Amino acid sequence: MTEGGPEEQSGTAGRAAPQISADVADELRRMGLDPTALGLPPAPPSGTPDAQPPAASQQQPPPGPAQRPQPGPQQAGPGVNPQKFPEQQAGAAGQPSPGTWATQNAHRPEGVASVAGYVPQGVRRGGRTGLRGLANIGSAGRSMAQSALIERASARLRGPRRVAFLSFKGGVGKTTVTALTGLALSTLRQGGVAALDADPDRGTLVRRLDTVQPPSIRDFLWRVYQSPRSDPRLLAHVTPSGLHVLDSARSPILVDAPTPKELWWAVRTLERTCPVILLDCGTALTHPVTSAILKSVDAVTVVTTPSDDAVAACFSTLGWLERNGYERLAKDAAVAITDVRRSRFDRQAHSHVRGELTERVRTVLEFGYDAGLVRGGVIELDRLSVATREAALEAAAWVVSGHAR
Repeated sequence: MTEGGPEEQSGTAGRAAPQISADVADELRRMGLDPTALGLPPAPPSGTPDAQPPAASQQQPPPGPAQRPQPGPQQAGPGVNPQKFPEQQAGAAGQPSPGTWATQNAHRPEGVASVAGYVPQGVRRGGRTGLRGLANIGSAGRSMAQSALIERASARLRGPRRVAFLSFKGGVGKTTVTALTGLALSTLRQGGVAALDADPDRGTLVRRLDTVQPPSIRDFLWRVYQSPRSDPRLLAHVTPSGLHVLDSARSPILVDAPTPKELWWAVRTLERTCPVILLDCGTALTHPVTSAILKSVDAVTVVTTPSDDAVAACFSTLGWLERNGYERLAKDAAVAITDVRRSRFDRQAHSHVRGELTERVRTVLEFGYDAGLVRGGVIELDRLSVATREAALEAAAWVVSGHAR
């Protein structure tokens, strides 16, 4: 063996060091390690056995950001258990790791991921939606139920849907339930929901929806007469939530309440562009205006409180509908229980009332106490409790579900 061969160089501890191949050296550099600093100079290229390692000034620069090591599956953020939360293991550039919920949902609008699955765009829209983030509140089962209600309320309709809110007893929250349902629907169905104050004595629906006085039904019909080719939605007032509103009269002093024919014509005109129409009726069910409404609506919601008088009035309303030719409306009616005052009624009384009503109707909605509703004024869904918004969402789903495909 000649002097200076590889075996002799490897045995010289004072001057030579073990050499590694170029591939191993590149792998060490990708890991952020300098082979020369570790005492592992790369082997010279074949054909130049006497080549020396490059000088320090000629060594390759340290690996850039693209060459730096990526954290493995064990490198999660501080305080994160990688076995329970693998989706929180992000790369160095903040990108989600492959196979997690963030990459699986990247094709969805705005990259939204929810434990309840895909949520319609109306719920995620910023600024004017009071249901924003509702489907992400609570447990997974609760979120899935909320997403199912959102899908029902956003479903496509076969035709116009007209729903009346009524009761023999006043002060039970008919206007509040109408407003909450309209706000929830307008959030999910942009530009296709209208609410009319159909109380012959001029109710308070418009004051619960906006501070601006909307046109009355007669004003709306006059605008339609002047602009017959215009979109009817442009001739009505639009609230910040996107709900189209018409008042029954401009003033309680002026005698300009609509006639049954005028109300019917206003509803038929709005149906051309607003497939969902909510009508807030008064307590006078025998009034000609209310009679015209009952002949044209698809469903009714009877509103009551847990008190004995209100529940008795609710049963009287359902009985009156059955005795006066509206058996279909009474059979398919929904009952909304509103606890407008923090309750003198305990949960046992609520359950008892709900049980009695369930034997009579198919759908029972419950609106609990909410300080944001008791003080009056314009209703803002964002300022209400989660339970109230869930109840409004359930009412909106019921309004649409009768004609949903």
